[in-house]
Formats: sequence, structure tokens, C-alpha cells
Amino acid sequence: MIPALARAVVRAVAEHYVDRTNSCVVEVGGRSVEIGIDPDESFDSLAARIAVGLESSDRPPSGEMASGDGGAVLSGVVVALLPQVLADGSRPIRTYPLLGDAERDKILCEFNATDVAFPDDLTIYDLLRARAEDSADRIAVSTDDGTLTYGRLADRAERLSTFLARRDHGAHGVVAVLARRTLDLPVSLFGILGAGLAYLPLDPCSPPERLRQMIGKCGVTTILADRDCPVAACLTSGEGSTREVFALDAAELYARAGGAKPPEPRDLCYVIHTSGSTGEPKGVMVEHRSVMNRLAWMQRRFPLAGQDVVLQKTPIVFDVSVWELFWWLFGGARMHLMRPGAERFPLAIEETIEKHDVSVVHFVPSMLNVFLSHLRTEASAHRLAGLRLLFSSGETLLPPTAAAFDELLGRNGAQLVNLYGPTETTVDVTAFECPAGPPPDRIPIGRPIDNTRMYVLRHGQPVPVGVYGTLFVAGAGVARGYLDDQARTAERFLPEPGHPGQSMYDTGDICRWTAAGELEYLGRDDLQIKIRGIRVELGEVEHALLEVPLVAGCVVFADSADPVRVVLRAVVTEAKGNVHMGNRPVGLTGDRLRTEVARKLPGYLIPASFDLVEALPLTATGKVDRTLLARPEFLQTHGTRL
Repeated sequence: MIPALARAVVRAVAEHYVDRTNSCVVEVGGRSVEIGIDPDESFDSLAARIAVGLESSDRPPSGEMASGDGGAVLSGVVVALLPQVLADGSRPIRTYPLLGDAERDKILCEFNATDVAFPDDLTIYDLLRARAEDSADRIAVSTDDGTLTYGRLADRAERLSTFLARRDHGAHGVVAVLARRTLDLPVSLFGILGAGLAYLPLDPCSPPERLRQMIGKCGVTTILADRDCPVAACLTSGEGSTREVFALDAAELYARAGGAKPPEPRDLCYVIHTSGSTGEPKGVMVEHRSVMNRLAWMQRRFPLAGQDVVLQKTPIVFDVSVWELFWWLFGGARMHLMRPGAERFPLAIEETIEKHDVSVVHFVPSMLNVFLSHLRTEASAHRLAGLRLLFSSGETLLPPTAAAFDELLGRNGAQLVNLYGPTETTVDVTAFECPAGPPPDRIPIGRPIDNTRMYVLRHGQPVPVGVYGTLFVAGAGVARGYLDDQARTAERFLPEPGHPGQSMYDTGDICRWTAAGELEYLGRDDLQIKIRGIRVELGEVEHALLEVPLVAGCVVFADSADPVRVVLRAVVTEAKGNVHMGNRPVGLTGDRLRTEVARKLPGYLIPASFDLVEALPLTATGKVDRTLLARPEFLQTHGTRL
């Protein structure tokens, strides 16, 4: 391969690595041609295609060159690849390493130097018992209506553990919880953990069919619920069912104390379900040891003391709730349980923070925007002078949000921390502490937390700083896998190179390293999205729609025209043989589709609108053109709103 052509070919591949493009413009000898990049193709084959394209091209060069950081990264990739290609261009493009030994050591070792000792011989329940012994009369939990001391909480939890220990909980040892944020909630969780069992949080607003699916797969025989929970009774029905529901305020649950076997660090702590692309939610199994590492890091980096109050407002079916529910134990602090439903209203949050001296709170970025807008409108930020830590996660934190925080709450001394992590890696695995003053143009998700290793890989190989790839997570926080789903566990939990017996989780998130050793989040490599911090697999919604007899095909996409309120929209095609009245099929209505989907999916997975098209548009490769469907003008021209 001649050097000029080799350099052009290598530059094209470098642009593919740096700019997230599958095609680029190649310029050689005063001519240019646009060419597609296939990582399975060899450099020699790509060079031949470029040469043929240049011969027949009359397209002049653009003269455009990457500059700044992007240009430096691009040049670095060219320098790494060019000598290899000149020596041998016959191998597939994806097989050529992009890192030299020094940079490889920096990215794999220096950026991942996170080893820190933590209490891996203890569990959350051990912490409660220890606190109850030395601070029995100190308030541990509060609500608007009452309090629990550490001693009272530990006593009631132990009594519930005793009751649960006498029952058979099946192969997985999982107990379901249907509880609002009352004083019974922490009692139920600690009572389950104290019996060496794992808790399965359930959303009372989810369709009964979905809840039955979850508890069935987990082998649940015991459900702890609020006495007035309407859905609880529906979960014990079914032929041969041995499930029982117990009201959390029932005296029989607390009649005796003693005899329960406490958990071990490697025992399951909880099973939390995430959206699944096949239409079936995935139960993520997380051990006590992983939770202890996550919370120990948080306490080391942002230590709580006795005067701190952590606001618990995240529904317990989402994993952010885990640190809200348990972190306060490390510092002997207090957890305040926000009134159920009030977490949706900025004024209620503001009043709760002020009235109960809350010092630590969490927001997803979209809700943080709403909250900060409220504080600005009401000129009431000064009322939150006691707030010192605000954690944000679940969505991309945008610079305008960070700037508004700095203006309104930063001046009071509060700190904003951007967290990132999938449920499969125990809540959060990276953190970025937003500095005072103007935020960066792109807010990083930060550095790995204690005992966590992050890998940005392309085709199984680590990539240089500035080059995008898929993020893999390894270390103490990696979950055990998906409950009773070996196939999907094997697909996402892979062996970690260089660490025999350890797994790394394929997040599916596209990221890149910065020169400072921080990670930037760039998007997804699949159809997974987040709405108000809740992970959503679009395939799960599409699966439910396709089970409606009148629907032949469908596509669900996220409408993010309003960044504060991302909503789902569905486009469907009808099955053959439907009866029409005018241009509308009889029986295929938005209300009908909404009702059918609501039988199987929770509210946040139900599309806000349904449009009927004659046929789903396709790309040149035969795939559904989701980009075209998401354009309002396409549906205005080709669709009918149902």
C-alpha cells in the first residue's frame, strides 16, 4: 500500500473511532470520496475500495480538518495505526490495537487505581445492631407523623426476622415488600435482611399481572404489605399458590424475638427489577458485600455525622433508594421518609427539607430542573441553608442545570455531585463533584468509586483517551446476575480479562475517557433510554403492543422535545382484516391500546400517544427508520392520531 493512500485509509478509520461515524470523506491527490467503514474488513480491502472510488470521483476536497482536542485524538490514533498498517494491512480493522504499552498501563491501571479497604465482613443488618447498642435512644427514622429510635427499629426488625425465619421462602429466599414510606418500611426491610433473606420491592401501582410475574419468578411465598394495599390480595390467587400476605402492622409479626440467622456478606441483599427488551423484566441480584462497598465509599468521600438528615423520597423499586435507605447508618445520622406522593411537588420538597433539617437529598436531573426553577421563581433558596449535599443521577446532567444549582444553592455552600451507575453494578460506580463556578461544556460522569474498575472497549480492546467505546464495569459492585436467567446473565456479565473468576458488566453505554481520568457519557448502543431516571427498554413496550390482536407492527420512541418531560410515543400498523369507518380501523383506538398496555406495564412505560401509519418506513438496509418516525412532520403527513 502506498504511503499516501495508507495515511488516507488510516485517517478514515481514525475518524470512525473518534467521531462515532460509520462513513467518512477520504481525500487524496485533490479528489475525495465518501466511504463506509466496516470493522470486519481489512485495511487492504478498504484501501482498494477507496482507490476505486477516487478514480471515478470528481468531488473536490473539503479542506476541513479536525482541530483542538478532537484533532489531537485523531492524530494520536493515526500515529498508533499507521506503522501497523504499513507493515501488514491484511487483518480486520478491529484487530489492530490503538494503545501503546505506556498509555495502556495508564488507562487500565492508573485510571482504575481504586483499591480501598472496606468492611467486607459486615452487612447492613450488622450496622443496625451495632448502632442500636451504642445509640439506642437516638432517632434513626422520622416521618411527618412520628419517629423510630435506633433501639426501637432494631427491636421491631429482630422480631419480624424471628417471624420470617419460621417460614419457608423457597430456593432464592426472597420476600416481597409492598409498602409506602411509613415507619413500617424500614422495619420490613431490616426484618427481611435480619432473617438472612433478600427483599423484593414492588410498586403497588404496577399492574397485578406484572407483579405476579415478578414474584413468581423469584419464588416468593411471603408478601409484606400495608394493610390497605389494594393490590396485595390479587397476588395470592392462582391454582396451587402458596403465597401469603401479611399486614405490616399485624401483631403476630412482632410477637417474639430471637432465633433468626443473620445474613452473611455474600448473601443476597435485594432483587430489583429493570425493564427487559423481551417483554419480561429482569431481576438483578445484589449481595450485601456490594452494598457495603458502595455505602462505605460514600461515607469515606462524603462523611455523614449524627446531625445529618438524609431525605428518602425515591420509590424503593428503583436502586437509588438503596443509599437513601441505608447510608445514614454509617454516620449514626437520621433518615426522613417523605410523605408518599409529595416527591412530585417542588414546594413539598422545599418545605420538607426546611422543616426536617434535611442535609442530603437526591434528584434526577429533569426533576432537579423543575425544583431549581421553583426556587428561582419563589426566591426561596435561602430557606435551604442546611442542605449541604445534592446528588444527581439517572439522566444526563446538563451544564445549565449545574449552573442554576451553583447560582441558587451553591452560594449557600451546598455541593452538587453527578453520579452514574446501572442497577447491575449496585446503584452508582462513578462520581463527579461539580466545582463552584461555571460548569464545563460537558459534565463528566466522573471517576470510578472505590474497588471499581471501568473499561472503555471497542471490539474487546481498550481505546485511547478521547476515543469512544462501550463501557464495562468490574469490581466489588458487580451484581450476581439476573435471577433465574442464565442466558441473559451470560450475555451481559462477561469474564474480566486479567482477573480470573471476576465478572464485568456490559453497560451498553457509550463513553470515553478524558485526559484527567474522568469518563464522559455519550449515549447508548441500543434502544434503552431513561425517563425521569427510570431505565426503559423500548422493546418491552413494543412487545406489549404487539400482543394486541389489532396491531401488526409497532415502533416506540422517546420524544425529548421538552428535556424536562421526556415521553414515549408509539407508532403502529394494523393487522389485516380490520373493519374501517372512514380512514380509521374500528376498535383500534388510543384508549384501547392504552388499556391493553396498562394491563401489563407500569404507568411510566405507557406511551403518551399512538399514531397509525400504513407501513413503517425502512432505511436503505431494511431496518425500521426510527429517526424518520421521530420527526413530527412525518407523522403529520403519513400518520393518523388514534
